[in-house]
Amino acid sequence: MMIKWVDNSKTSILYSYEGDFTRDSFIDMIEQVNEMIESVPHKVDVIQDSRNVGQFQNGQNGHSQGIQQCIHQRAAQVIVVGTDLTGFDQPMKELYVQVFPGRMIFFETLGEAFKFIGLDTPV
Repeated sequence: MMIKWVDNSKTSILYSYEGDFTRDSFIDMIEQVNEMIESVPHKVDVIQDSRNVGQFQNGQNGHSQGIQQCIHQRAAQVIVVGTDLTGFDQPMKELYVQVFPGRMIFFETLGEAFKFIGLDTPV
């Protein structure tokens, strides 16, 4: 698991994880992201790097319910990278878009995500 600010002005957070994960480990990571967002007064883009993620151990519905309940209200855009994975197939993408209308965006690469939020090179 890795969580870090992407830029010096603290407007974007990148988090990633590898392998299989549980709802509890995912929520723990989101809580750390939320603490970082709380440390600044402005909205923050959140980039979830899912390129090396395995299977969600508690089922996809539990995952979507967990993220909806704990995502910070000052998270501007929620960007998921690595959407070709089984865990983010078309039905999951549709569910996430419903959970976060206008806020959930999907990209295949980190470069695309950074470009979308206006960063050429992350810190």
